[in-house]
Amino acid sequence: MDGFGKTLYWFQEEDLIIDVPFFQRPYVWDEENWKSLIDSIENSNHGTLPFIGSFILQEKGKKSYWVIDGQQRITTLTVFVKCFLDLNTKMHPNTKTYLSGMIYKYKTVDSETYLALPRLTPSNADKLSYEKVMDENLDVSLLKQGESKITDCYLFFKDYLEHLDKVEMKELTDKLITTSKYVIAITLDENDDEQEIFDTVNSLGKRLTNSDIVKNYLFQKLKTFAGTNEALINRVLAHYSKYWEKIFIDGERRDFWDERISLGRITTTNLDAFLKDYGTIKGIYVPSDGGGFDGLAKKYKEHIDSLNEESLTAFSIELSDYADTFYQIKKEYEECDDFRISDSLNTTLLILDKLELSTFNPYILKLVKDNLPNRDKNLDALQKFIIQRFMWKASIKNYNKVCLSLLSSENPQNYLNSYNEQTIDVVWNQFPVGLKAIKNTPANLLLFIIEMIRRKQNGEDNYADALVFNKTLEHIMPQKWEKNWLTVPSYYLDDNEQYVVLENIEDIKKNRKSKIGSIGNMTLLTSKLNTSISNESFKNKIEGGKHKGIKAFVGTLSVAQEIVDAYNETQVWDERNIIEREATLFNELNDYYNFVDEIVKTADPITKEIILDVSHFDDDFFNRKKIGSMIQEAFSYFSQNDILTEEDILNLADREYCRKHLGCAFAVLACKENEIYDSKGRLRYYKDTISLNGEKYYLCKEWFESDRKYVAPWLKNKIHNL
Repeated sequence: MDGFGKTLYWFQEEDLIIDVPFFQRPYVWDEENWKSLIDSIENSNHGTLPFIGSFILQEKGKKSYWVIDGQQRITTLTVFVKCFLDLNTKMHPNTKTYLSGMIYKYKTVDSETYLALPRLTPSNADKLSYEKVMDENLDVSLLKQGESKITDCYLFFKDYLEHLDKVEMKELTDKLITTSKYVIAITLDENDDEQEIFDTVNSLGKRLTNSDIVKNYLFQKLKTFAGTNEALINRVLAHYSKYWEKIFIDGERRDFWDERISLGRITTTNLDAFLKDYGTIKGIYVPSDGGGFDGLAKKYKEHIDSLNEESLTAFSIELSDYADTFYQIKKEYEECDDFRISDSLNTTLLILDKLELSTFNPYILKLVKDNLPNRDKNLDALQKFIIQRFMWKASIKNYNKVCLSLLSSENPQNYLNSYNEQTIDVVWNQFPVGLKAIKNTPANLLLFIIEMIRRKQNGEDNYADALVFNKTLEHIMPQKWEKNWLTVPSYYLDDNEQYVVLENIEDIKKNRKSKIGSIGNMTLLTSKLNTSISNESFKNKIEGGKHKGIKAFVGTLSVAQEIVDAYNETQVWDERNIIEREATLFNELNDYYNFVDEIVKTADPITKEIILDVSHFDDDFFNRKKIGSMIQEAFSYFSQNDILTEEDILNLADREYCRKHLGCAFAVLACKENEIYDSKGRLRYYKDTISLNGEKYYLCKEWFESDRKYVAPWLKNKIHNL
């Protein structure tokens, strides 16, 4: 790889031909981009041009390059120079020769005839409009506004140049013939990784996606097989039209495939997500050793290089077939306006979506594409597996490997059951701790699933209304309970399974805080309560007052109606209701999915871990809390709510990262007991472990007040998702 400052005259000096890959996306710049270029040129110093950006060019032959990045800028600059040459007919011949050489390669036909061939060959989509504009004998009157982006570009510059006076035109001429470098030209050889270099340069253009690379590489390879045979090239074009344009570009599909989505920590497009899923299914790409998501295109290129023309054609057809299935799956889910538990596919997609688990998408795609008779049973088994592990807070660390095993398993249901049985750090017959402290989105999901289960039991077709996932989650006993619920007796369940009333105010606060976050204290409503009602007493929350209460937003939701029924029966809601409803809701899920045969009941005393909510972590906490307590409470919150990603945990176990970003002299997390002592045998970590994403870690206790300026912002960003 080489990178140098250049002017466009470099094209003539090296006698280069620049090709936009044949199947690259079309020219898309518009008036805003053109005006920005003009403004920057006008504001540049006399006799110079502003820095315009970088071009990444990959060698494809002697003095011949493909444009990897910079298509929009190169195209725009060549059109601008062409327009300038057309309008500035009185310039000095040497100047005209200089500028013409930037954009044309001249080929002698005979002693009196030559051809001016544009040095830039556009993508197939722009070929006709670019050649029309770049014709040395262009008849401008034939250009019509709106016929193409490239035509509009030329006409925009024409209008601009026609309004310049002689002085302004000369100043612009001086700038265009400048020898000052205004672009960075990065040239790659055939073996360089274009995506890695693209990202390193951090170009001003749109990010080079995996799909851009794969599409260009695939169809350029097919075009190479066609050689110079026009009939074969036309066949490749027809193949491209049928198996790429029709699937990925035509109509509303283009918007779908270009839509930005989140896959965990990664933001990508639907098209790149599909390529990951298909690549995983076919063994082209293995998430754990594929160089991360950014290694996807490289793996596809290696696979494409291994195929002959017949195999590559078949590969492109199969890829488009899978893409069509992917599209149908996603669109049907997005447009689903009546969720039913009997609809195994959309229910599974809902679970994966709300729990942010994209890992199993390849398995879903394969199940639907294969359409085997046991498809729904396998989907139901996956639902059970995911929900069970979520409720018991089992590790999700190896889900990529689980997905790969499912893709090759002859009996996926047995495999998932066996995987759970081999999870030794979870006591499956104890009540799931994940229901006792649950965040809003998964709570909404589980209550919605229970609602679907109840509808199935009562006959899904007996309901006049559709069940749409747009319900509001409401805490029955409010999170801000002190004002209107302080007089409500607080109960906890002792070792003898007896409810005991608490008297000490501190015990009451601890106990109540630990129960408010339980799924037993939550319901779905058809609409959000007004905040003033949401924090009111149980009676006012149900009945309403100045604003409507829960009664007004029950609809046909049984999980809401049962709260109104509880009020009608006793007008009481306290920890006893929460604990009992928590168990009832779990039993309904357990009856449907058959997680365990029997639950061993355990006591739930107030000495149990205090459940923290986000309001606990205010500015006063980060500014005034003793630093050791601040660390412990923050990581307790991380543990309770699965805040930290796998990448976060890896960083926190890295000593250099912690020194640089958190001010700690040691790794914040240690994985093994023998790691918690320093070289002199001094204990540097708390002996009790914490659980993060299902794994046990030791937390560093070596903190100093001077560390606060580093660690407090880091913790705050994670807790408040800043």
